[in-house]
Amino acid sequence: YDVQRKFGSHFNEPDNEFPGGDGFGNLSEFLRNFQRGSSFHRLVKGRSRKYKFVLTLDEVLVGKKIKFDHKVQHPNGEITVENRELDIPKGVKDGIVFTINNMGDYPPDGHNGIRGDIYIQIVYEPRHETIVDGAGNVIYRMHVPYYDLMLGTSIEVPLIEGSKGIVKLGPLAKNGMKFRLQGKGLPAEMGQDDRSDFF
Repeated sequence: YDVQRKFGSHFNEPDNEFPGGDGFGNLSEFLRNFQRGSSFHRLVKGRSRKYKFVLTLDEVLVGKKIKFDHKVQHPNGEITVENRELDIPKGVKDGIVFTINNMGDYPPDGHNGIRGDIYIQIVYEPRHETIVDGAGNVIYRMHVPYYDLMLGTSIEVPLIEGSKGIVKLGPLAKNGMKFRLQGKGLPAEMGQDDRSDFF
């Protein structure tokens, strides 16, 4: 029935304009903007920065303090340099990424938000004939002359801390044999003293 007949002739049916909406447009447009995350309520995060550092195995063995110059972009576009450092624990895993929260670039000018992050990836320096497994065991491949396999010999093996290990081959040693130097690998867990083995 006619709503004006019920509520009186002074009543007017509402149109699609948002109440008091001289800046919002109609209601449907307001809701669309809200669902998209309009700039008036969305927090903007600044750009994050990524760095990669290469560690030798002897550095992985004892840990290392990394110092680096970190570029930061400010809301007005100005770039400054901050001196940053990070303590890398002994036994750090190859390829791991550390995160320093909210120390990256600032949000662009005119946006509310927080700074981006800093991502730091650690990778092992390649070492001739050496691989490291996920448990911290160091596997070193050595080529031995055939006559040494037949007659037996003693072989010096370069350990990761710079010293030498001695491996004794008995007569008629087989190709592909493994020898273990216990406790001469990398730390089994980050920050721990217990070391894995050297093969």
